[in-house]
Amino acid sequence: MKKILLFISLIIIISACSSLPFLNGGEKGPFIPNESNQFPFEALASSAYGGTLGQNTDDQSPYAATGAPDVNSCIESKKAWTPREQNHGEQWIELTYWDKVYVSKIKVYETFNPGTITKIELKNGSDYFTMWKGSYDIKRACPYTFETSYEYMDNLNITWSHTPFMTDTVRVTIDTDLVKGWNEIDSVELFGYEEKWHFFNETLYIG
Repeated sequence: MKKILLFISLIIIISACSSLPFLNGGEKGPFIPNESNQFPFEALASSAYGGTLGQNTDDQSPYAATGAPDVNSCIESKKAWTPREQNHGEQWIELTYWDKVYVSKIKVYETFNPGTITKIELKNGSDYFTMWKGSYDIKRACPYTFETSYEYMDNLNITWSHTPFMTDTVRVTIDTDLVKGWNEIDSVELFGYEEKWHFFNETLYIG
C-alpha cells in the first residue's frame, strides 16, 4: 500500500511540474509568442496635398503611406503622405492593416521635416486609445523613424508588453506648426501579437 501511495504522489508531483510555465528560452513552454509586423493597406487623412481619395502610392495622398516605406532620401516625395498645406496646425492620418493584433510597438517613417508627431492612437471599437502622446527630439536628419512601445505594469505586479485589446487601425496626429515646411510620412509599421501573454513575478503566462 505504501508503494502505491508513493507512486501516486510521484505522478501528482510530475504532473504539477510539467504544467508550470517557464521563462522564454527554458527547456519547456510556454514561450513568448512570435511578434508580427505589418504595413497598412488602406489609409485616410484629415487632408492631403494629393487629395484625400487618392489610390496611388505616388500621389501624396493618404494611400501613399500604405505598404512598406519606399522613400530613402531626405526629400519631398510623391511617395509619402503630405498634408494639404504647410504650417497649418494639427493633421492626422489613419491607417488600416490586414490583421488585428495586441499592439506592442509602432514605427512611423518620417521622410521630410520630421519631429511633428504629437499623438498615436489605436482604434478600440468606436473609441480611440492613446498609446503615446508628447514630444521628442530628432536624433538625426531625415528620413527619421519614430518608435514607441507599449509597456504597462499594474498594481498586481503583472507586466504587459502589449495592449489589452486587439486592433487593426492606427491614427497618427501631427502638428505641422512644430517644424516648418512640408511634413511627410512614408509609412507606419504595426507590431503585435495574435495572443495575450504577460509576466507575473518573472514567470511567463500565455492567455
